[in-house]
Amino acid sequence: MINNKLYLKQYTYPFADRVNAVLYDITQRYNNNNPVKGIGSDYGAMRTNQDLHERNIKEVDNLMLWIKNLIPALGAEIAGGVPLNNKPNYPKTGGVGGFDLHDYTIDSCWGIIYNKGMSVMKHNHFPYTFSFCYYVNTPAHSSPFIIEDKRMRMKEGELIIFLSHYNHWVPRSKVDGRCVIAGNIKHGGVV
Repeated sequence: MINNKLYLKQYTYPFADRVNAVLYDITQRYNNNNPVKGIGSDYGAMRTNQDLHERNIKEVDNLMLWIKNLIPALGAEIAGGVPLNNKPNYPKTGGVGGFDLHDYTIDSCWGIIYNKGMSVMKHNHFPYTFSFCYYVNTPAHSSPFIIEDKRMRMKEGELIIFLSHYNHWVPRSKVDGRCVIAGNIKHGGVV
């Protein structure tokens, strides 16, 4: 948390209506049929491998580029506490001592489908810098995303980016078809 406040950002993907059905199909196609363990049980969500962003899939590549372009402003805001309002020309460095605001890499990315009864247990992605979750499909009565005990009701086409050390989880789903694309972002280091 920054200043005792949960630090996360939400965005809406401008091309969601055009690509979400394709992203859902991709997540189904690349699903490795190995459920992620659920909350205190064997009820897991179905996940792709963590290299979805490295498979040269146009729709995934475009989503990753959009996410990567959001990150410099987040880094600058955290470092200096001043939002940059997504201006196109970010300074090279930010924070005390400086760090390269453009030296972020999406290190892992995967798709997850939650059908009825599936969940993901409480976890975090430390030591990554940022983690993200993009909402591909959110049927009525989909489980919320819970981050540091805050319940988030996300909608299709929405993206949440948060500090990777935050604990988060998804309670057991009451419906079929909840689908997200998630991933981790690392920083190359101090300049």
